[in-house]
Amino acid sequence: MSIIERIRTGDKDLIKSLYLDNRLKFAKWAHKNFIISIQDIEDIWQDTIIIFAENVNNGKLKVLNSNVTTYLFGIGRNLIYKKLEKDRRVELPGDLQETPYLIEEITNLETGPDKADVDLISAMDKLGAPCKEMLIKRFYDKLTTEEMMKMYNFSSKNVVSVSLSRCLSRLRNILKEKM
Repeated sequence: MSIIERIRTGDKDLIKSLYLDNRLKFAKWAHKNFIISIQDIEDIWQDTIIIFAENVNNGKLKVLNSNVTTYLFGIGRNLIYKKLEKDRRVELPGDLQETPYLIEEITNLETGPDKADVDLISAMDKLGAPCKEMLIKRFYDKLTTEEMMKMYNFSSKNVVSVSLSRCLSRLRNILKEKM
């Protein structure tokens, strides 16, 4: 039975396992890549798991086309961006003694996201805001071309398709350069 099917049938142990197995990896990655407090990282990770489960249960996520960790990190990364954008300021990390158990676990953690995940995240960052946003809306948020057409005030679905195609082409080129 797939992860999606198990979540739909109410497998709370799987949700708990996904939460615990990826929590430290996410915390270490977020702490390394963003200036954000440990408490915010904890909150964002909890929201990430909730959003993932909701996306499965409401039918927004029917097929997982990537590693579950990659999908979770994508949700988490988007939540971090939203938080930082909402604050409109760079937040210095809080007192590291806030949650010493997590700092110790982050420090001792040796693993992080797969190299392919890191490469994709890095390439998306180099892509530029408009393309990055469009690709996230299309492939993570699963918006249709019609929804995107209305959102971006494009004149037709073809314009959306061409724009997405150009963005994907640029992303492929960035990834090829890294290799």
